[in-house]
Amino acid sequence: DLWFFSDLWDFLAARGGSFESLMRQHGGHWALWTAITVRAVARVAGMSFFPWYVLPEALLYGAYSVVIWRVLRWRGASRLVSSMPMLLIALLGTSAWSQNVTYIALVLVHLAVVGLAVLMTDTSPRWPQFVGAGTLLLVAVAAEGTGVAVLAAFALTALVARRYAWIAATAVPVAAYGWWWFAYGRDTPAGLSPNL
Repeated sequence: DLWFFSDLWDFLAARGGSFESLMRQHGGHWALWTAITVRAVARVAGMSFFPWYVLPEALLYGAYSVVIWRVLRWRGASRLVSSMPMLLIALLGTSAWSQNVTYIALVLVHLAVVGLAVLMTDTSPRWPQFVGAGTLLLVAVAAEGTGVAVLAAFALTALVARRYAWIAATAVPVAAYGWWWFAYGRDTPAGLSPNL
């Protein structure tokens, strides 16, 4: 039975269900959502039927493709043009390339980027938009390492576009990531390679 890959073994065998084990870094990244998802699937479905581990990712890819379609339609694209990226994302989500539940983090970061792009169309944001942007940025940085790049790109975009008020939305995600990094991110668990 070689259903599970090395990434999944870190979440299945090398971690317990404690808060500390969920917060522990994975290859130098904060992988909170993947840790929670894998532990939840293992608890509910066990380890004898691998497709249960693909289901959360398949559902997320489905949601992602629909969100892309809706955003493109909202921005004025035709149904045909909107359908092309939607179908491509759906195809990638069901391909052999994407057979590891750890890719769930990548899709979460993509969804955060799309949400942030939609939110930043408002030139005079109000409190709900700040909360939405901060939440999306927090989801991105807790998902994987590229979330930090999304956070930096968001702040840089706000600076370049002279939308300085949007920078306030980065405060909580920056503080949360800093807390995680100093509390858990710098440590490599005993017996594990930092590049597992």
